[in-house]
Amino acid sequence: QETPSLPYLTVATYESLIAYLKKMSPVLSLDRWISGGRVSAGIILTFDDGWKDSYTLAYPVLKKHSLPATIFLTVNYIGTDKQSWQVRLYKLLPKLPSEKMGSIGDGVLKSRLKIYSESNNKFEAYLQLTKYLKTKPTLYIENLFAQWGEPAHSTSGPVCLSWDQVKEMQSCGIDFGSHTLNHVILTVE
Repeated sequence: QETPSLPYLTVATYESLIAYLKKMSPVLSLDRWISGGRVSAGIILTFDDGWKDSYTLAYPVLKKHSLPATIFLTVNYIGTDKQSWQVRLYKLLPKLPSEKMGSIGDGVLKSRLKIYSESNNKFEAYLQLTKYLKTKPTLYIENLFAQWGEPAHSTSGPVCLSWDQVKEMQSCGIDFGSHTLNHVILTVE
């Protein structure tokens, strides 16, 4: 629930899926698969961004089933209250007055915001808006938030892992990699 821009599973559904995958094929660590020449058949579990629910929801299930996984961290978000612009946008749009939606940005952005404001399917309209914004550099997106009066940090507390949680999971066989420092789209920066 804390990453509302993404589809989510209930813990019960996730655990059923994990049990099924474990039964169907070996679950390998990404490191083991790479160091083994990438020839082993199996399943590799990965999680992006380093959301707190990787620790509170996914990790207990992985630990219960003694399964490896790799979590790719947005490194500068770990232990802070920073949130990706996608999550910030998702939380902001329902509260953003329509006059602010139409007053900022280029013609395509204004069009996408108008579609969002008039849509019965807000999630699909949001996805189309983020698809467009992913073609823009971070500075463009951060300028939009500034013009909308939206702070760069969460007021609801951290939604990403802490470094202590990372260390604990690492000591139990969870691997970590980098998912950039600040969750930027590298092809447009």
